[in-house]
Amino acid sequence: MRKVIPYLLCILLLAGCSESANLPRISPSPVATVATTPAVSFDKETPSLSEAPASIVPDNSENVLSNEWVTIPQDQEPYFLLGTKLSQEFLPEKEGQLTGNSLTYEQIVNLGKSLYDIPHNEMYAALERAGVEMEQPFPCEFTVHYAQCMDVMDGKYVRMYIALYGSRENINLFFRKEGDLYTPHSYIYYSATRGDSKTSFQNFADQDWMVYEVYGGSGLGYVEDWTVWYNLTTCCNEIGYLSRYHNDGNVASSVYEMQGIDVLTTNVVDVRDNSVLKLSVHMQLETMYWITQEDIENGLPAPEPDKIVAQTQVQLNYDKTEHAFYIRTLPEAYPLSLNYDRSQWLIYVGDSIYRLLNAGNDYQKQWAELFYK
Repeated sequence: MRKVIPYLLCILLLAGCSESANLPRISPSPVATVATTPAVSFDKETPSLSEAPASIVPDNSENVLSNEWVTIPQDQEPYFLLGTKLSQEFLPEKEGQLTGNSLTYEQIVNLGKSLYDIPHNEMYAALERAGVEMEQPFPCEFTVHYAQCMDVMDGKYVRMYIALYGSRENINLFFRKEGDLYTPHSYIYYSATRGDSKTSFQNFADQDWMVYEVYGGSGLGYVEDWTVWYNLTTCCNEIGYLSRYHNDGNVASSVYEMQGIDVLTTNVVDVRDNSVLKLSVHMQLETMYWITQEDIENGLPAPEPDKIVAQTQVQLNYDKTEHAFYIRTLPEAYPLSLNYDRSQWLIYVGDSIYRLLNAGNDYQKQWAELFYK
């Protein structure tokens, strides 16, 4: 039975394919301090950078080669993420300002009701009749499914959530309260991860934000989701980072690899001029091996699967003057981007990979060699 399972796995793998990123090579990795130690939630109490959060429980499964809390030094000069591929790989392209007449809350609700089940050109006409104009209309055609209006940020804004037919895409119109009326403010258009359930509002760095998830893509053995921080004060998406990434596939003749990166929690530190997001990140590499024809002839069995787990904390600092997030680590130590190269895993799991390269069996060495090419 042990020899039959690898054959079945090979057949399944040949029958499908998984999407993968075209990742660049990087400069040498920074030194990390390692201490042995699982959508967005906001907690005020945060762990220090020298210790793992108590909520993270070590994985003591038999096939886990290592499970470590890795601390990356925060001693580099500020590296601003705005405008770089590290933060803008999946920021929505359609955003802008609304202009026009101030409206009462009831008028905005009635405007939303008028948008049910109409094509996009009729949506523009309905907005214009209410005295609301977009900075630039959307170039694509769509049909509105429904529109829902709600107060957000303790009544500071009215948000009109417009769902579109047959897709995850949606439009958000914002009206800012001024006195007893609401002035047209801004809009964004994006593809949600799972409907509208992963959206929250946050006052951070003395500014108003909508934090939401964006659907990045999925396929056989592949999924990516992004978290985006939209600044309502500046009407701009200022950062997007990979909050969920899983990619499975063949990486060698007898090696099937599974990569996973997940942001588990977001802790907010916002005291005077110290505005920081502390992201608790779970990183996991797992591999399965199967017997090749040559191994069958030599009677060499495939070993059990291997798993390597790392936990870390990513610090995203915010500069109120520049209206931009920045990091104080080398960019290659930033794991929340599709620029993340295979060799960059060595920053977090290098000791385990090195042990496999030097003391592992033939299968493990074949896998470990991939990280040094």
